Amino acid sequence: MLLSTLLTALSSAALTAAQLVPIGFQIQGSNYCMDVRDGVSEIGAVVQIWECHGGPYQRWVVEYPTRVLDPGDLMGESQFSRIRWAGSQVDMEHSGYCLGFKTKDDEPFATADPDSLWMTDLVLVDCARDGVGWYLHPQNKLCAYHHNGKDSYCMQLDGPANNGVKVLVVAPSWNEMAARWVS
Repeated sequence: MLLSTLLTALSSAALTAAQLVPIGFQIQGSNYCMDVRDGVSEIGAVVQIWECHGGPYQRWVVEYPTRVLDPGDLMGESQFSRIRWAGSQVDMEHSGYCLGFKTKDDEPFATADPDSLWMTDLVLVDCARDGVGWYLHPQNKLCAYHHNGKDSYCMQLDGPANNGVKVLVVAPSWNEMAARWVS
C-alpha cells in the first residue's frame, strides 16, 4: 500500500513538472519582450526588452512559494491572474537566476524619504537569496514587494520601446509610467 501511494505521488509530481511551460513577458501593444542582455546568464545580468523571438533568454517561469505555476495559472479572461501569484519568484528558465533589484534601503543607495522616486536596473539575482515577491497589478503592471514589507516597486522602461532598452524597477509603485505587460 505504501509503495503504491509513493509511486502515485512520484508519477503525479513528474507529470506536473513535465507540463510546465515557460512564458514570455511582452510589452502590451508591441512586439517587444523581456530579455536578458547579450544572453548572459549570470548574477547582475541586465534585463532589457528585445523583439520577441521566444529564445531561451526570453523564457521565464513563475514560481509560487509552494509550487511552480504553469501558464494556465497565469491566464485570466482579460489578463493574466492578478493576485493569485502574489509573492512569486520569476525565474529565467533553466538558469537558477531570478528577477531582482536593489531597493531604496540597500546601501549605498539608502534614502530616508519614503516618497522619493527610486529607479534601478532589473537584473538577474541568485534565487536562493532573493527577497522579492512579484505580483501582477490589476493594470497589467509587473510589480514586486521587497522582504522589508515597506515598499512596492513596478517595472518601467528606460525609454521608448526599442531593442536594448533596459527594464527598470521604480518605486513608489503608483508611478504612472510603469510598463504594461501581457503573457
